[in-house]
Amino acid sequence: MEKRRALDVMILDMRELMTICDYFVICHGRSLAHVEAIAETVEEHLSEQGLRPNHMEGGRKATWVILDCGSTVGHIFTEETRDFYDLERLWESAPVVDHREAMETAVEHDREDEDAKGDDDLGEDEDDLEGDLEDDDEGLDHDDIGDDDEDLDEHSEDAT
Repeated sequence: MEKRRALDVMILDMRELMTICDYFVICHGRSLAHVEAIAETVEEHLSEQGLRPNHMEGGRKATWVILDCGSTVGHIFTEETRDFYDLERLWESAPVVDHREAMETAVEHDREDEDAKGDDDLGEDEDDLEGDLEDDDEGLDHDDIGDDDEDLDEHSEDAT
């Protein structure tokens, strides 16, 4: 599992800066295969919670995978692509937050969205979620990312 851990995970609170999401989760992997493995791990974690990304960009051999998970958008890069696009600098006015705080807020927001749609069971209660959060001090298992190669492959070439 350690091979699938995201590197340099940063969570930005976007609530005061945009309306499309509450948080950006930004991280990178050591290689294209590592980026893909991180995205798969995020998808598996979401599935275990009865959730799935609303939309994905990137995928196999992508240097940037984006997972739109409603209140949270995950960005999984290779290190070179992360350095090139430098989202942290672009959104430097966004506060950096602890992953536990972001996860609790995002899950609450996503549950409210699901309830509004008439789906009141997301597959896991809050006590179980708290246990997951305590077990997840590192890595990106708590959010989001990847699968429409065209758009990102075009941008990935710019980064290399």
